Amino acid sequence: MDSAARSSWSLHHSWYDYFAATAIMAAAMLAALMIDQLLPRTNVLPVLLVGVLIAAVRTSVGASLWSSLLGLLVYNYFFTEPYHTFVIAHRDDVATVAFFLLLSSVTGNLATRLRQQMLALRESKRRIGDLLGLSQEIAGAAGELDIMKAAAIFLHPRLNSAICWLQIEEHGGCRQVLCYPETEDALSEQILQQAQMLISPRGEASTIGPREWSSELQLYTLAAAQGEILAMLGLSLNHKRGQDAWSEAQITGYCQLIAQALERARLSSRLEAARLDAETERLRSALLSSVSHDLKTPLATMIGSTSSLLQYHDRLTAEDRIELLEGTLQEAERLNRYVENLLDMTRLGYGPLKLERDWVTLSDIVGSATHRLQSVLARFKVDVRLADNIPLLFVHAALIEQAVVNILENAARFAPEESQISIEASLREGALHLDIADEGPGIPTAERHKVFDMFYSAAKGDRQKGTGLGLAICHGMIGAHGGRVEVFDGRSGIGTTFRISLPLQHQPYLPDDSDD
Repeated sequence: MDSAARSSWSLHHSWYDYFAATAIMAAAMLAALMIDQLLPRTNVLPVLLVGVLIAAVRTSVGASLWSSLLGLLVYNYFFTEPYHTFVIAHRDDVATVAFFLLLSSVTGNLATRLRQQMLALRESKRRIGDLLGLSQEIAGAAGELDIMKAAAIFLHPRLNSAICWLQIEEHGGCRQVLCYPETEDALSEQILQQAQMLISPRGEASTIGPREWSSELQLYTLAAAQGEILAMLGLSLNHKRGQDAWSEAQITGYCQLIAQALERARLSSRLEAARLDAETERLRSALLSSVSHDLKTPLATMIGSTSSLLQYHDRLTAEDRIELLEGTLQEAERLNRYVENLLDMTRLGYGPLKLERDWVTLSDIVGSATHRLQSVLARFKVDVRLADNIPLLFVHAALIEQAVVNILENAARFAPEESQISIEASLREGALHLDIADEGPGIPTAERHKVFDMFYSAAKGDRQKGTGLGLAICHGMIGAHGGRVEVFDGRSGIGTTFRISLPLQHQPYLPDDSDD
């Protein structure tokens, strides 16, 4: 607010206070005249003193002193001899008038100060309430843009101002982030042009804090604790609401609170970016280690077997040649499964899987999975129990089969040889439950939620290091079908049970064999 506006505002309120004090004392005079007719004259002074106190509570200090003077004149004119003159004939009346003037001045001044303190406390409470309200509005905002939107919506009705948010660009200059209300395009362009004048070519604001261009436009620079410029707030203020509605201290308090929220959001985004970078680097290292190990091991076996066949073909017996060829085949199948897992992991990483659903029986899926792992499961007792009432499944058969293969391969890696691996299917609560249980060392309850994380691989009971991909891929494949994979204790508390739950679809119409 410029000096002319402030002078006009102060002059208006000054004349109003004096007018109000005069009206109050006129009412007190009428009351005193009425009481003088009914009661002794000693009751007149308290009535006039009450008028002074009322005027002091309702007006300013100057108006309070003016009401004291008016009370003195009223008492002298109407209630001291000679009446209806301002002459005091009796010495006792002089002391009474002087005492009244002193008492009314002191009490009026105290009452005015008390009123000002009360108004200050009320204003402080209002400002604290506004700051608390702003804090609550921006507390739920996640990013910097959300904080700016919430702050603009909160400040617009309280400041009666258009809100323009600007941010400094790295190469210099600034850009408008948002303007509220959105209809203030011309004003936002004016604020943006003025803000460009304050930005150095290095992208730094030439001033920190408010910068007033005219009687209405103001710019506030919001900086972090380390001096980093977070944003710039442009305001178009309306002076009709008065100075208290948008005092400099209140706007500065708003800016400090918003700056803290913006700094918190920026630090949070940087921490999240650093966390993602560290996680990406960890996954990259784990993937490279896994690829180098799981590709190198089967390839080394295959190279050794084939080179032995080539170099010592004539010296090897038929049984030795068959053993070497079977070892090569097993390692090739293992390598093929690993490559399939890598491809599945890649598809999962690029969004949801494209499902090619078809009607298939669960026995076909389980039979194909066990056949693929025939050499791996040869060292175990595999017990398959599928209920007779299992309906057809409308699924992507290859993906469900791969999920079953991954769980079976995981069980074979942890369970002791000659132990039992059970595959059991049942219907419960409108869903298919396929339980695969082993007799391995089991998984602690605290670690069960980790087994589906990428590259997580437990070492307890593991005869060969796993990639940590199989169960994560299984979780993604089953989840793509709307199902879930859960981990429980094994049968009789021994080992681990993985449960695949799949929702059932309405069965297709199958004509009877007798239908022609």
